[in-house]
Amino acid sequence: MFLCLDKFFCDFEDPNSCQWTQDKSDDFDWTRNQASTPSEGTGPLTDHTKGSGPLTNKKQGPGSIQHSGGLCIHVLRGAHTRPIEGQILVTYVRCGEDRLEFQLLPNGILTLTRYAMCVKPVGLVTDGVLVGVFSSCNVTDTWNWTAQGSLQYKKKMCLKPEYGVDPKSNEKLVLYSVCNERQNFFEFVPTSGWYLYIEASSPRRPNDIARLISPSTTKAKSCFLFFYHMFGRDVGKLQVYVKSRGKMDSVWSLSGDQGNEWHQAQVAVNNQTVSYQVSMHV
Repeated sequence: MFLCLDKFFCDFEDPNSCQWTQDKSDDFDWTRNQASTPSEGTGPLTDHTKGSGPLTNKKQGPGSIQHSGGLCIHVLRGAHTRPIEGQILVTYVRCGEDRLEFQLLPNGILTLTRYAMCVKPVGLVTDGVLVGVFSSCNVTDTWNWTAQGSLQYKKKMCLKPEYGVDPKSNEKLVLYSVCNERQNFFEFVPTSGWYLYIEASSPRRPNDIARLISPSTTKAKSCFLFFYHMFGRDVGKLQVYVKSRGKMDSVWSLSGDQGNEWHQAQVAVNNQTVSYQVSMHV
């Protein structure tokens, strides 16, 4: 979900700049997310505002690096925090997250952008050596693209999943002397923007409620504009309320699967004489 209410605009790109808050008295919280949702067959693939966006540079990124088999390069154990020295690279089912973002610098160094770490082999450069991330690299630890789309280290060895062309999630990435076969082909894909979502499937229970609340405003007339994505068999009801003087008035609602796309909605908030808030309920 993407929200816009006059000066309370929020696209959820920066979690510290958005003034919308979680209701502490509800059953669970909205979750900030990038790219697809964890449940298959539900949710969007990207946010509404940025989408998958254009790549700054198709050969240098920054962006996710996607294998021809569809999975993306990832750091083992997730890179939710700074990886340890030499943490190996693997394939991963999700793409587009900024913790998966790499960039090939003009000097040939391949970096994991969030932590300013660089990519190189974790041992002697022979067939099958694992590849990981490190705090520093030598000027000779360079990468380049071949004309066919292989990612090549020192213009000698090429990156590939350990077991071939159709890797599974968490398959290790290695260097190999054979290049320019399908097992070697990668490309940069864009990093996605952020949005808020709620998980409608397990462990959610019937009648669970999640509320997102705007800052207070005294504007007598306003238009509340937002974008929503309601897709999947377990989708319930999305509701908009105006909260004033302790009372909640419903001003908009929608139920059920609305298709696998983002939709825009607008709600007129008129004739307000005291401070009020807008609340999103699921």
